Amino acid sequence: MWTNKRRIQRAFEKVEKDINLLKSQNREIIAQLNHTRNANVWISSIQKKQESNGPSKKKVIILSAGKGERLRPYTENSPKSLLELANGKTILETQLKSIEEANCIDEVIIVAGYRIEQVLAKLKGYNKIPIRVLHNPFYEVSNNLMTLWIAKEYLEDYFIIVNGDDVFKPKLLKDLVEKQK
Repeated sequence: MWTNKRRIQRAFEKVEKDINLLKSQNREIIAQLNHTRNANVWISSIQKKQESNGPSKKKVIILSAGKGERLRPYTENSPKSLLELANGKTILETQLKSIEEANCIDEVIIVAGYRIEQVLAKLKGYNKIPIRVLHNPFYEVSNNLMTLWIAKEYLEDYFIIVNGDDVFKPKLLKDLVEKQK
């Protein structure tokens, strides 16, 4: 789950080529892409922007933009990350609880797309760890690589990539962070 920066950079170069191809084919996508870049990806009002001149923050990046079509009809009106588990909590709530209990992550970046307003509503008032929500406007025609590309400015020294439907125990995060020291 810890990711090599060089591999990510090569993947982003491929995405940049794909985006250039899309640009030449579709003017509407150009407008959306330029808006996303120029706005430096929008951040909702529930998020806390923290500036730091110190060491890199340890981040978890949750890729949660897709429509979850394989789980239809459960995802017809809700993103996959907001499906309720047997414990009565959503997948996203369970992920955030594990991240919080691990006590080794400084920030969470969630890249959402499909029904993003529901994700924002679920996070309203959540303030236990800093969370940024980024929007993938291309979620209907893209995959996880494009979703990760939306968060590329947050891919620094220490980050863990998690899919929006992954459930994990806090110990997993602790172990991953510890192995990087």
